[in-house]
Amino acid sequence: MTSDRWVKHKLVVAWALTFAATVSAAPLTTEAVSPLKRSTKAADIAMAPAGAIPIELDFSDVATLWNAKSVRLTGMPMPDGDDVTLRLRPVENPVNAIWHYTGEDADGPILEHVAAAPVLLLAGSVEDVPGSTVFLGIADGQAQGWIETAEGLHLLATPPDGG
Repeated sequence: MTSDRWVKHKLVVAWALTFAATVSAAPLTTEAVSPLKRSTKAADIAMAPAGAIPIELDFSDVATLWNAKSVRLTGMPMPDGDDVTLRLRPVENPVNAIWHYTGEDADGPILEHVAAAPVLLLAGSVEDVPGSTVFLGIADGQAQGWIETAEGLHLLATPPDGG
């Protein structure tokens, strides 16, 4: 190899190693404030069962979570009034299509195969709370799921209109 080619080769290798180190050092976790908040809407408060805290979903805050490798959500409201941080990872949706009943004819029910709505599924734990589990499903401006800690199981559900 000539000395010019050798120098170019060394520069390419040095660049590749630098690039690889930079990429591997890039954060893989998306940091965000929880899109679920305590609702202050009178209708949500009136509909909430005793002991429940009404929550609402700010769907505009969800967009950054769809392609995340992992998610760290701060400010998640808990029933005791505290906010916690959740460490989550996306979970593949096992449902990619559904059968929709559209009526009946002489042969029986008429079913239409319809693609399932996009649902963001996240699973993980409460940061710094050993043994905790979290599961959230977010779709069409609504959220459902649970947070389980030593204090108990906290079910999460926004009203049908998202809160």
